[in-house]
Amino acid sequence: MDCFVSQTVIKTVVILDSFPNHKSKKFMAKLEEWKEKDMLIFFFTSIFTRTEPN
Repeated sequence: MDCFVSQTVIKTVVILDSFPNHKSKKFMAKLEEWKEKDMLIFFFTSIFTRTEPN
């Protein structure tokens, strides 16, 4: 994600699922830093995530 953030030149919105890596302490610790670089990160709630389509 750091590589992606370093390559963006405009405000960017990223929407992620609730995969455990996306909620790790290491990842969450970077959110404020990324926000300062105009990278806004939001998470889907579990009600919207699916592993298999109907």
